[in-house]
Amino acid sequence: MASFATACMFTAIRPQGDGSFVADVVCSHEGEDYKTDATMRLEKLPDADAFTISDEGLGVWGTVERCN
Repeated sequence: MASFATACMFTAIRPQGDGSFVADVVCSHEGEDYKTDATMRLEKLPDADAFTISDEGLGVWGTVERCN
């Protein structure tokens, strides 16, 4: 059985004119020593206090809500 995890940290966040954000991220990869740079998009959900996070290929990573 194999598993793979990626953890990314935001290094810069830029607002876009449509209410979304573009974030520069640095990602670590499970079992690897290298890190990669990437760009992610954060889009506000219309009926919730939450955002979807998508990678450069527009694959959705998930939804995040406001921290309490």
